[in-house]
Amino acid sequence: MGQKWTSRLSLLVIFLLIFTNVFAYGPVAYANTDEEIEQEETAPEQKEETNSTGESLESETVGGDSSSTQEEQIHNEETETESQQDNEKKESIDEEVASEENSQEEVTNSGEDSESTEEEAATEENSDKKLEAQSTIDYQTLPPLLLTEIMPNNDGADNFEYFEVYNNSNQAILLDYYTVALRYTDGSANDKKFDFPEVSIPAGETLVFWHNPEQLTVADFNAHYSTELTEDQIVSYQGTNFYNSGNRGVVIKDDNEDIVTNSYLEEEIASGKVVTYQYPAESIEMERYQTVTDPTPGTVEEEQLPEETVIVDELDKPEIDHTPITEQQEGKSITITAELTSAEHKVKGTLHYRSEEGSFEQIDMTSMENNVYEASISSENVTAGELEYYITAVNPQQRIRLPETDSETFTIDVTSIDESEEDFQQYPHLLITEISPNTKGGRYRLLRIL
Repeated sequence: MGQKWTSRLSLLVIFLLIFTNVFAYGPVAYANTDEEIEQEETAPEQKEETNSTGESLESETVGGDSSSTQEEQIHNEETETESQQDNEKKESIDEEVASEENSQEEVTNSGEDSESTEEEAATEENSDKKLEAQSTIDYQTLPPLLLTEIMPNNDGADNFEYFEVYNNSNQAILLDYYTVALRYTDGSANDKKFDFPEVSIPAGETLVFWHNPEQLTVADFNAHYSTELTEDQIVSYQGTNFYNSGNRGVVIKDDNEDIVTNSYLEEEIASGKVVTYQYPAESIEMERYQTVTDPTPGTVEEEQLPEETVIVDELDKPEIDHTPITEQQEGKSITITAELTSAEHKVKGTLHYRSEEGSFEQIDMTSMENNVYEASISSENVTAGELEYYITAVNPQQRIRLPETDSETFTIDVTSIDESEEDFQQYPHLLITEISPNTKGGRYRLLRIL
């Protein structure tokens, strides 16, 4: 009887063990065939079920079957752990690669940002300096005229040399009131004056002074520089040309006092290239804007000019007081005097004269004292006949002529000398009638007549 119940109990235990193993193995096998994402989600549940099953087996079974079940569970757990570790390693490698790429991009971007930041900082610094300089400039002390460009060197002949003058005031300016000259900045020679006709430059406008020795036309100038300037924008002048090796410049003077200058060096020019200038912030010397650059006659950039123009009062016309000369003997010089007055004593006088034939010649009148100015016509230019003359007086804004009508002049009757009335007693007692120098050295041979 006892053996029979023992056999039944053993069968029941075996059945329970088989049923338990089947129940535990099913979820594990199913979990292993799922995708990696589902493994990660179901692994904790399987682990809990396995642990629960293991605990049930420990409480219900004893012996070798329990060990086999635990080994299978451990194997499955190790498989899941290895799979998770592989996924983690792969994700870690991907993250490291992405991190390196991001790091390289950050380094590149950092370099670009650094360069950009440096450029922005330099630009801001220059802008700040310019603003600071501008805020400290008294624009009313700047020159009323600016020398904005100079072309000292050309291909071939010097037919297209020029310099540019800008009116930095609120009034039209008569440039022939001023002295405009070539300056030798190395001190090798004195200033050489440029001769040009009476000309006015409007406020805020530019004039191109063209060295035109061959008397070319404005059309020739425009064709050479591809410009469309008018005759009112170009002034042809006579005088010396610029020097292609530098150390030259232009100066504008008011009664022998410099009001503005510019200069250039050899390395700042080239054939067909110019030097441009911007307003002088602290002196009368124009500051270089661009060197060895393309010519732009008649055009200035905004950066070359100050923010404010010089405000000057409008001047009245000067006045001329003169007593005409009506006669003179042939071969004797004639001195013309006149009293010239103008506001602030800013006045320049010019004597214009000609013989019966020929065009008018000009002589600058010299200031003597008490507003008296004079100019002399040399004796060799005083020939028998009629000699015409008139006087002009100019200040920076106004010009007057005497006689006032353009067609009128003063006339001097120049009489010839009657040889029968010649006073021979006025001549020296000794005359040197011949001189013979010896090119090899020695004495001069003189012939004396008592």
